Amino acid sequence: MIGVQLSRFDPIDGPAPMVFYSDKMLDETIKEKVADLIDNIAADADVFLHSFERFNIFTLNKIITMVAQQARGKKESILASVILDHLPSQKLREFIVERLHLFSQDLLTHMPDIASIFYIQRDMKKEEKSEIYGIYTALLTQIQMMHFEILSKKREVPPYEDYVGY
Repeated sequence: MIGVQLSRFDPIDGPAPMVFYSDKMLDETIKEKVADLIDNIAADADVFLHSFERFNIFTLNKIITMVAQQARGKKESILASVILDHLPSQKLREFIVERLHLFSQDLLTHMPDIASIFYIQRDMKKEEKSEIYGIYTALLTQIQMMHFEILSKKREVPPYEDYVGY
């Protein structure tokens, strides 16, 4: 496993990596390529697998759409991507898909104001900035936990499992 990335579609700059967590380094070009996926899929798409053959990277991705008062059309789309260094086994894929769904539900239920981190402004009061920083920190903690859970699951599910009849 390489990491977990959240990307968003910025109305001015287009697709952009927003939050990334990994215990390994990842080239910024790859992060941008992963973010570009948000521009090429429907917002109602479920979790999907994408292969970046050139980089030998695989991603499992989910679009999360949420209400955001500051966003155009009052909706914000976030792409949650789990970045892997090899094609995951079926059991690992199922685990990641389940984890992405739980992550999405958690954001929508417990962090409905998460979109505010995209709209921080220089002239905001210190208290408002502090609140937004708190939301960002909670989001990063969620991503770190997801990374750890997937990494732990990857260690217990061998990659060859699909081919030996499990």
